[in-house]
Amino acid sequence: MDVPDINYFDRLVKLYCVPNRIRNHNLAVAATSSLLSKEDPLAVALGLFHDVFKTASLDFKGLVRDTSDSNRLIIPTSRELVKWYLLKTKYNGMHEVDIAAEIIGKEKEFSEFAKVLKEVGSTNNPAYLKSKYHQARIAHYADWRVRGTTIVPLQERLDYLHKRYFTGRDDEWKKRKRAELELENAVLERAGIRADDLSDRINSYLEHHTEFTTRMK
Repeated sequence: MDVPDINYFDRLVKLYCVPNRIRNHNLAVAATSSLLSKEDPLAVALGLFHDVFKTASLDFKGLVRDTSDSNRLIIPTSRELVKWYLLKTKYNGMHEVDIAAEIIGKEKEFSEFAKVLKEVGSTNNPAYLKSKYHQARIAHYADWRVRGTTIVPLQERLDYLHKRYFTGRDDEWKKRKRAELELENAVLERAGIRADDLSDRINSYLEHHTEFTTRMK
């Protein structure tokens, strides 16, 4: 299976005016996927492209607010606003991972990759749990452990999801939480990494893998 590389990612970022914080998040998830998968190219690519079209699912207030400082706004250029508007209009109502799969899948050599990318799924569509590709589960887990560009405990993400999506659905939530914890154990056991050590391990990893850090602004 051919997978798009980081140079292809650079081209998409430039073409679609991907905001810095979305680009940086994808790079952080890709780096974490690389560490967890022992540099499996498919896992890295899934992490790199899973949220590249997040602009289509955020409102404009979310796009211009700097998440490092909730009181600071980033003023977009007219070109950025037009690109974001066209993307949001064309793919209205679609999840960002499905948008990425559709756009990248138009490249003939990446059509198979696009199908796997869809299996990274979303909160309401945990396709990764049934995927035959363990790389999809690695990329999903990496995404849930990375908030912005910072490694956070899985429990923090689970608490957020429980409150936002599963209030009053306790039986469904217990089943989903159990599945996510089992996934975490499987990914970390395969990687030979303890959950509490992931932050230190990724910081050390990035010191020697500057292809990720040099692209973060």
